[in-house]
Amino acid sequence: MLIRNKIDIKLLLTVTASFILSFFSFGQNLERTHYFQQSFNGGSLIDIYPGSPESNVVNAINLSWLSKTNDSTSYRSKFGNSLHGFTFGFFDLGNKEVLGHAFTGQYTMLFPQKINHVLTWEPGLSMGGAVFTNPYNYLENEENIVMGSRVAFWVSAYLRLHYSFSDELNAFVGAAFHHSSNGHTALPNVGANIPSWQLGVRYRFSKKTAVEGSDRKLDNLFDKWQYGFRLGHGFYELGETISPTNGPLYAVYTTQLYAQRKVSDIGRLRIGLEGHYNRGHRALYEIVDDPDTPEANFENSTLGMAFSGYEVAYGHWAVYLQAGYNFHNPGLAYWLDFLTENEFMDRLKKRVSGRYGVHYYFKNPYDAPNWNLYAGLEVKSMVVQADFLELCVGVNFGKKD
Repeated sequence: MLIRNKIDIKLLLTVTASFILSFFSFGQNLERTHYFQQSFNGGSLIDIYPGSPESNVVNAINLSWLSKTNDSTSYRSKFGNSLHGFTFGFFDLGNKEVLGHAFTGQYTMLFPQKINHVLTWEPGLSMGGAVFTNPYNYLENEENIVMGSRVAFWVSAYLRLHYSFSDELNAFVGAAFHHSSNGHTALPNVGANIPSWQLGVRYRFSKKTAVEGSDRKLDNLFDKWQYGFRLGHGFYELGETISPTNGPLYAVYTTQLYAQRKVSDIGRLRIGLEGHYNRGHRALYEIVDDPDTPEANFENSTLGMAFSGYEVAYGHWAVYLQAGYNFHNPGLAYWLDFLTENEFMDRLKKRVSGRYGVHYYFKNPYDAPNWNLYAGLEVKSMVVQADFLELCVGVNFGKKD
């Protein structure tokens, strides 16, 4: 239980730190139009793993505090002056005895697109964390293989249709998809995947304020090649999706060398090489007593990858997605051979890596600085299955004419 508590504390600190940073980003100096939003969700927990607990209808309520800058002179206009703010939710997971409930807190970005004077369609994204009331416990709740930790990440995507009754009030109907995972930091970790419908209302209680010119006009993203490197420290619990449980956290040390360039007003393409040293794989070699086990040395505990990624920048913040090909991966290959039937998806996991996360830049990328330092929180995956959670720091270099 001590190990489990340490995992929960580490995850809680990680999620809380990212939430606090988003709060400071939210409180920048432009005048804002403010909105209050309430929505109701109804959906189901997808059964994606054998032995998952039964779940009935998942009901939820969300409350959001949103704002809009109405600024046409900076990066915000490139996103249509999106709404952003905070969303808090309560989810009944459809099985109180086993799954319990989830309380969520997220940073939300919404991108309304007008159809006509009364109809608007709106995609959106929320990222944050959740606290579960009844996670896995090997003594009291072995059935809950969905979530092995009390604290986990919670991500939601939306697509809504709004009808405006007035300038102040509108109602909406839409679809949402919610996903929760602890990034393989505590097993079991099948994760929660909840498609749902939504009904809601949004009320504007401050008048739209034109602030054009109050923020100096910002440049576009740096539009020449930049070069960079990053260092990361990951951690995870060694095992498959649901076992073994209550093990220690193992460290993964990563590095990247890359080049990147702007490919749109809001995004840039990144290509490069990535390397890992995985302490968990080395421990596996040391534990398993088998003549076919690789030697427990540095080379057999490393990974080499070629990758490409795409980063969407929103002021100091950026969302990052990456896909890679593992050209050297003895540890994970041995682990999958040891545990699985070597089916198609298992073979794919040996070669295909993913990565997704959030970066915070200390200089605004739209100022196109010659160099920029960033910190990030990312999840490394095997195809789409979480491999480990990682904290990283990196720097980009370039030279303007």
